[in-house]
Formats: sequence, structure tokens, C-alpha cells
Amino acid sequence: MGGKFQREYAVDGIARALSFFGGVVATLVPDNLKAGVISHTKRVIRLSRAIVELASYYRLWVDPTRVRRPRDKAKVEERVRAVQNWVLAPLRDEHFTSLDELNKAIAKGVDELNNRPFTKMTGSRTERFQTERPYLRPLPTEPFSYGRWLSLKVPPNYHLTIGEVSYSVPYVLVAKTVEVRITEGLVEIFHAGQRVGSHQRSYQKGEVTTDVAHLHPKHAAYLDSLSIETITARLVAIGPSVGALGDLLVGEPPVSEAKRRLLTRLVDLAHVYGADELEAACHWALANNTTSLASIVSILDTKVYLTGDQPQPPVSPIHDNLRHHDEFTNTQRDA
Repeated sequence: MGGKFQREYAVDGIARALSFFGGVVATLVPDNLKAGVISHTKRVIRLSRAIVELASYYRLWVDPTRVRRPRDKAKVEERVRAVQNWVLAPLRDEHFTSLDELNKAIAKGVDELNNRPFTKMTGSRTERFQTERPYLRPLPTEPFSYGRWLSLKVPPNYHLTIGEVSYSVPYVLVAKTVEVRITEGLVEIFHAGQRVGSHQRSYQKGEVTTDVAHLHPKHAAYLDSLSIETITARLVAIGPSVGALGDLLVGEPPVSEAKRRLLTRLVDLAHVYGADELEAACHWALANNTTSLASIVSILDTKVYLTGDQPQPPVSPIHDNLRHHDEFTNTQRDA
């Protein structure tokens, strides 16, 4: 298993353990797993970035066991054997169809083990824990979220691609290197120790997430000219019927890119046919409940709004392979 996954599972396991205990301990005594302890000498202890973040989040002290000192963790090793013998071993011949089903079986075994009376002293693990619970500090309101860090250079379009999704960065950081922290639900960008951007993490491939505050002023002005609000205002300025038709084309939110392009094409018709002609065509279309963009183009071409006549349906081309419906009727009658 790679180091990245070891760090994630180690840190997540500690966070889940604290959640299970219902409180935060004053001192955390982990083993010297590389996922949490980079190096451990008599003078210096180097902890991984993930463990440092966890310790800072829960405000606890991390004091790893001494290297090659089994007695520092003898009680922990004994508890591991107890879990293997009394919780996992009874499940070795069982079949589970879901992770939730397996977790429920393990939780049941853990409760039975914790409530089992001690053999050489009174009480049980559950009773002993109840006497220690008051010494735990309250958990934070939100659980700790493991963050994966990346160092990335900001490209010319000031959007970083992470997992096939693009996230914006302030445009002034183009060509500079930033630190990116990625959690299950958040993408944070840091530069020179300061957080310069934050986005909700997306899992939709190809999606582009942009914070307007990150845009170059000229880029922001261009995008604003393409916004639904701006296009809708332009339609209303052309004429009330054009604006009303635009509202029908947009429909209920959310507004998709396809709808935005549809409104843009409607605006373009005013440049091709003229604002007055488009207003008259949209007024006729609304009155006759013919509101598709293709219908508007047909109305403008035929100028049916000038005569009051309905647009004629397209005439089928004359072709040797086309037969009139009377021929089928006559054939059936002869049969």
C-alpha cells in the first residue's frame, strides 16, 4: 500500500477513534508508522504533515512510542490480540453482502468484548472507561477531514486541474507555485502561507469551477456579458414580447449552458432581421403558442405576422419512391 493511502487511513483511523470515544485525549501515543512519524531520534521527532494537522485540529500532544521499546505499547498489543480473538475470529466463516452489514457485526462484537468481565479484577472495559470519560475534552463541532497536499504551478488560464476538474486561482498568481489542500469536500489554495482560494470539491469530470473574484477584470467583464441576467436584460431592451419569449425559453432553474446559447441566438436574430421585426415575430408567436426558436426563424422568414396567416407546412419533394395515401387506400379496397 502506498504512503499516501497509509497516511490517509492512519489519520482517518485516529479521528474515528476519537469520535468513538466521544472526546479528545490530552496526549496521543502512536506507533512509529511512517504515515505518522517521519523520523524519531533521541533529539528530534519529525511528524508527518497529516499528523501535525490532526494534532492542531484537536489540540492534543503527540508523543510517539520509543523506537525498539515494545514495553511502551505492550497493553495496546494485548488489546489488538483480544479484538482479533473475540471480534474478528468469530466472523471468519460469515458471509456479508454489504459493508454496513459487516460494520454492524463488528460493532456487536466490540460491545460484547467491552462488556465482558475482567478475569483478574472487578468490572469490565466499559465500566473502566466510564471512570475515565470525564477527563476527555469535548470533540470539535465538525469532524477532522484528512487533507492531501499538492504543489502546483498556476497555468496561464489560472485554473488548476485536479482529478479532471478545474478550479480557479487568483489571476495574479499565474506562473507561480501554490500549495493545494484537497479533502473529501473541499479544495483550498495557499500561497506564501495564506489561503487565497477555496472551492467546494466537484466529482463531475470536465467541470470548471470559477470564483469571480479570481478573474482578470477584462475576463470578468466578458463573462458578465455572457451571463443569463445580462442576456435577459438585452432581450427586454429589444421589446417586451422578445423578453417574454426569453423567459419562456429559460424556464425553471438551474439555467444550463444550452439555454444560455439559446438566448444568445435569440439576441442575434435582432441583428439579422432587426429589432422591430423580431419583436413583431415574437408577439405573433406568443399569441399563437409557437415559441420554439426554429418557429421564430420561420415566422421571420415568412413574415406571417404581417398577413395573419398561419405558416404553411413544408411541401414534400416530388420523388418516384413517394406514393400518395389514396394509392394505399385503393389497394386495400381492391384486396
